[in-house]
Amino acid sequence: MNKRLYIGLLFGILFLNFFDCLTTVIVLGKGIAYETNALMAYAYDKSPYLFVFVKTFIVLFGSLWLFKGIERKSAKFGIWLIFLIYTGIVIYEFYHLLRLSGLVA
Repeated sequence: MNKRLYIGLLFGILFLNFFDCLTTVIVLGKGIAYETNALMAYAYDKSPYLFVFVKTFIVLFGSLWLFKGIERKSAKFGIWLIFLIYTGIVIYEFYHLLRLSGLVA
């Protein structure tokens, strides 16, 4: 597969991370969920802005690292794996946001 596809998937990962960040800050702010990742829980406790910065930095750094090795099979596999996992997370979060809003039973 061509390099442009993987670059698109990396941008997709960044977009999905943004949505995940946004929904996480919303539910944490409302007190209806808690962060299970100790580093991210610490960052959120300090500031929601720090949480967003740390999460974005980690995903951006990881994406750049995968892009650097984009010609390797392991990087391509990692890109697909992370994209699919993030897609599942975002679908799960979106469903629960709809449920909380009363739009889905």
